[in-house]
Amino acid sequence: LFLALAAMPARAGKIVLYFYDNIGNGTAVADLTNNALYPTGFDDQTTLGLGTGQPVFGYDPGALNIDNYGASARGYLEVPVTGNYKFFIRSDDASELRLSPDGNPANAVRIAYEPACCNGFVDDGVRSSALIPLEQGKQYYVEALYKEGGGGDWFQVGWQLPDVIFYPTGGGTG
Repeated sequence: LFLALAAMPARAGKIVLYFYDNIGNGTAVADLTNNALYPTGFDDQTTLGLGTGQPVFGYDPGALNIDNYGASARGYLEVPVTGNYKFFIRSDDASELRLSPDGNPANAVRIAYEPACCNGFVDDGVRSSALIPLEQGKQYYVEALYKEGGGGDWFQVGWQLPDVIFYPTGGGTG
Protein backbone atom coordinates (compact mmCIF):
# COMPACT_ATOMS: atom_id res chain seq x y z
CA LEU A 1 0.00 0.00 0.00
CA PHE A 2 0.90 3.66 -0.06
CA LEU A 3 1.42 5.15 3.37
CA ALA A 4 0.50 8.58 4.74
CA LEU A 5 -2.39 9.09 2.35
CA ALA A 6 -5.41 8.84 4.59
CA ALA A 7 -5.58 12.59 5.18
CA MET A 8 -5.16 13.49 1.50
CA PRO A 9 -8.44 12.75 -0.35
CA ALA A 10 -9.14 13.40 -4.01
CA ARG A 11 -11.80 16.09 -4.25
CA ALA A 12 -14.06 17.94 -6.65
CA GLY A 13 -16.46 16.18 -8.86
CA LYS A 14 -17.29 12.54 -9.09
CA ILE A 15 -16.29 9.46 -10.99
CA VAL A 16 -19.11 7.79 -12.94
CA LEU A 17 -18.72 4.16 -13.98
CA TYR A 18 -20.45 3.25 -17.26
CA PHE A 19 -21.12 -0.46 -17.98
CA TYR A 20 -21.18 -1.99 -21.46
CA ASP A 21 -22.66 -5.47 -21.02
CA ASN A 22 -22.34 -8.43 -23.41
CA ILE A 23 -19.80 -6.83 -25.74
CA GLY A 24 -17.82 -9.99 -26.48
CA ASN A 25 -15.29 -12.19 -24.77
CA GLY A 26 -12.10 -10.33 -25.62
CA THR A 27 -9.93 -8.91 -22.86
CA ALA A 28 -8.16 -6.01 -24.60
CA VAL A 29 -9.23 -2.42 -23.92
CA ALA A 30 -9.63 -2.08 -27.72
CA ASP A 31 -12.43 -4.68 -27.48
CA LEU A 32 -14.31 -2.00 -25.54
CA THR A 33 -13.30 1.14 -27.41
CA ASN A 34 -13.85 -0.42 -30.86
CA ASN A 35 -17.31 -1.70 -29.94
CA ALA A 36 -20.22 0.13 -31.58
CA LEU A 37 -21.80 0.76 -28.15
CA TYR A 38 -18.82 2.74 -26.86
CA PRO A 39 -18.94 5.46 -25.56
CA THR A 40 -22.64 6.42 -25.53
CA GLY A 41 -24.46 3.05 -25.64
CA PHE A 42 -23.84 1.97 -22.07
CA ASP A 43 -26.28 -0.35 -20.29
CA ASP A 44 -26.00 1.03 -16.78
CA GLN A 45 -24.08 3.55 -14.70
CA THR A 46 -23.17 4.16 -11.09
CA THR A 47 -21.19 6.75 -9.17
CA LEU A 48 -17.94 5.61 -7.57
CA GLY A 49 -16.67 7.04 -4.34
CA LEU A 50 -13.27 8.70 -4.27
CA GLY A 51 -11.09 7.07 -1.63
CA THR A 52 -9.01 8.82 0.97
CA GLY A 53 -6.23 6.24 0.63
CA GLN A 54 -5.62 3.51 -1.91
CA PRO A 55 -7.22 2.84 -4.26
CA VAL A 56 -8.40 6.33 -5.17
CA PHE A 57 -11.26 4.67 -7.09
CA GLY A 58 -12.09 1.29 -8.57
CA TYR A 59 -14.73 -1.36 -9.13
CA ASP A 60 -15.17 -4.92 -7.90
CA PRO A 61 -18.47 -6.75 -8.51
CA GLY A 62 -17.59 -9.22 -5.77
CA ALA A 63 -19.48 -12.50 -5.94
CA LEU A 64 -21.39 -11.44 -9.07
CA ASN A 65 -18.39 -12.42 -11.23
CA ILE A 66 -19.82 -10.93 -14.43
CA ASP A 67 -18.22 -11.83 -17.80
CA ASN A 68 -17.87 -10.28 -21.26
CA TYR A 69 -18.35 -6.61 -20.38
CA GLY A 70 -16.43 -3.38 -20.48
CA ALA A 71 -16.46 -0.31 -18.29
CA SER A 72 -15.39 3.30 -18.43
CA ALA A 73 -14.92 5.29 -15.22
CA ARG A 74 -14.89 9.00 -16.04
CA GLY A 75 -14.77 12.14 -13.99
CA TYR A 76 -12.68 14.85 -12.40
CA LEU A 77 -10.00 14.92 -9.74
CA GLU A 78 -8.75 17.87 -7.79
CA VAL A 79 -5.42 17.09 -6.15
CA PRO A 80 -4.91 17.94 -2.46
CA VAL A 81 -1.48 19.60 -2.90
CA THR A 82 0.61 20.98 -5.75
CA GLY A 83 3.45 18.69 -6.82
CA ASN A 84 4.51 15.71 -8.89
CA TYR A 85 2.09 12.77 -8.85
CA LYS A 86 2.48 9.21 -10.07
CA PHE A 87 -0.61 7.18 -11.00
CA PHE A 88 -1.10 3.41 -11.00
CA ILE A 89 -3.66 1.01 -12.42
CA ARG A 90 -4.24 -2.68 -11.80
CA SER A 91 -7.01 -4.98 -12.97
CA ASP A 92 -8.34 -8.39 -14.01
CA ASP A 93 -8.40 -8.26 -17.14
CA ALA A 94 -6.85 -5.38 -19.16
CA SER A 95 -7.26 -1.69 -18.38
CA GLU A 96 -5.80 1.71 -19.11
CA LEU A 97 -5.72 5.04 -17.34
CA ARG A 98 -6.04 8.37 -19.13
CA LEU A 99 -5.47 11.84 -17.68
CA SER A 100 -5.96 15.29 -19.15
CA PRO A 101 -3.62 18.18 -18.26
CA ASP A 102 -6.83 20.15 -17.66
CA GLY A 103 -10.56 19.57 -17.40
CA ASN A 104 -11.05 18.82 -21.11
CA PRO A 105 -11.69 15.11 -21.90
CA ALA A 106 -10.41 15.63 -25.46
CA ASN A 107 -6.93 16.31 -24.04
CA ALA A 108 -6.71 13.04 -22.07
CA VAL A 109 -3.83 10.71 -22.93
CA ARG A 110 -2.95 7.22 -21.73
CA ILE A 111 -0.58 7.44 -18.78
CA ALA A 112 -0.60 3.82 -17.53
CA TYR A 113 -2.11 0.47 -18.46
CA GLU A 114 -2.49 -3.16 -17.42
CA PRO A 115 -1.95 -5.26 -20.56
CA ALA A 116 -3.18 -8.54 -19.12
CA CYS A 117 -4.17 -9.35 -15.56
CA CYS A 118 -3.70 -9.29 -11.88
CA ASN A 119 -0.58 -7.33 -11.04
CA GLY A 120 -0.30 -5.12 -7.99
CA PHE A 121 0.39 -1.40 -7.96
CA VAL A 122 3.91 -1.61 -9.35
CA ASP A 123 6.22 1.20 -10.42
CA ASP A 124 7.26 -0.30 -13.74
CA GLY A 125 6.49 2.47 -16.26
CA VAL A 126 3.66 0.39 -17.73
CA ARG A 127 1.18 0.03 -14.87
CA SER A 128 2.50 3.33 -13.50
CA SER A 129 2.80 6.78 -15.03
CA ALA A 130 5.79 9.07 -15.14
CA LEU A 131 5.76 11.86 -12.56
CA ILE A 132 3.06 14.34 -13.58
CA PRO A 133 3.04 17.90 -12.19
CA LEU A 134 -0.44 18.84 -10.95
CA GLU A 135 -1.72 21.97 -9.21
CA GLN A 136 -3.93 22.18 -6.14
CA GLY A 137 -7.31 23.74 -6.89
CA LYS A 138 -7.28 22.77 -10.58
CA GLN A 139 -9.59 20.06 -11.92
CA TYR A 140 -8.22 17.26 -14.08
CA TYR A 141 -10.29 14.92 -16.25
CA VAL A 142 -9.48 11.27 -15.55
CA GLU A 143 -10.74 8.11 -17.24
CA ALA A 144 -10.09 4.43 -16.58
CA LEU A 145 -11.09 1.96 -19.29
CA TYR A 146 -11.50 -1.70 -18.42
CA LYS A 147 -12.39 -4.89 -20.32
CA GLU A 148 -13.44 -8.15 -18.72
CA GLY A 149 -13.50 -11.44 -20.61
CA GLY A 150 -14.17 -14.18 -18.06
CA GLY A 151 -13.35 -15.23 -14.52
CA GLY A 152 -12.53 -12.72 -11.81
CA ASP A 153 -13.03 -9.04 -12.56
CA TRP A 154 -12.01 -5.77 -10.90
CA PHE A 155 -9.96 -2.65 -11.49
CA GLN A 156 -8.33 -0.08 -9.21
CA VAL A 157 -6.60 3.27 -9.70
CA GLY A 158 -4.07 4.53 -7.18
CA TRP A 159 -1.69 7.45 -6.90
CA GLN A 160 1.50 8.49 -5.19
CA LEU A 161 1.32 11.98 -3.77
CA PRO A 162 4.29 14.37 -3.78
CA ASP A 163 6.97 13.53 -1.20
CA VAL A 164 5.35 10.23 -0.22
CA ILE A 165 7.38 7.02 -0.31
CA PHE A 166 6.09 4.34 -2.69
CA TYR A 167 5.38 0.89 -1.20
CA PRO A 168 4.27 -1.48 -3.96
CA THR A 169 1.43 -3.89 -3.35
CA GLY A 170 1.16 -7.50 -4.42
CA GLY A 171 -1.04 -8.76 -7.20
CA GLY A 172 -4.22 -10.63 -6.60
CA THR A 173 -7.89 -10.09 -6.64
CA GLY A 174 -8.10 -6.51 -5.46
